[in-house]
Amino acid sequence: MKYGLALALSRDDQHDEALQLVEELYERNPQSVLYVGAYAELLINAERTEQANELLGRALSFYPDSYPLSMLYAQALIADQEYAGAERIYKQISRQRPHDPLVWFELAETSGLAGNVVDVHLARAEFFYLNGAPHRAIQHLEYAKNLSRRRQSAAARQTDPAHSKSAHGNPRDSGLAGLKGQHSIQRAFGPLAQFRIHMNLTLTAIFSIAQHAV
Repeated sequence: MKYGLALALSRDDQHDEALQLVEELYERNPQSVLYVGAYAELLINAERTEQANELLGRALSFYPDSYPLSMLYAQALIADQEYAGAERIYKQISRQRPHDPLVWFELAETSGLAGNVVDVHLARAEFFYLNGAPHRAIQHLEYAKNLSRRRQSAAARQTDPAHSKSAHGNPRDSGLAGLKGQHSIQRAFGPLAQFRIHMNLTLTAIFSIAQHAV
């Protein structure tokens, strides 16, 4: 009852009153994930992100695999504009919950804030794959592949101009087989990554499957 009232107060921008109600519950049982999460959520709403980060950091040292606390921690970091830290948290969660579309959606958004465009497309590919849109997933894999190749080519030209001709790689490395060897792709841990690694299909073959599945 108190938590419901506190949420209503928080939504009405009465943050001090809301925090006072939930703080009493938290202090009675500071080990409760429910109360820690409720208190942290209201601290984030009140823009007291430093306090929320400290609270969640302590709690996660006891409950490192807690899904709700980890999600709140990422939100607190985003509110504090610590996008790279939030991205790391979402990537950890994605390994624990690879079939959760919400995690991949949040990871894609946060990777964008962190400026990691390749990871945006990888996370979106996972999201669309889990939501039954394989053709959209493949589009984002293509975007990730092309961006990664352009970055590799640019890096090769900076270090060795003579190497630029070979920066595009062997034609046999096209499609998903080529994606697997690139560093940025290795950071994908979801079901789509398992699909493309285990099946070892080229993008052309997956396009064909997707067209028949639609």
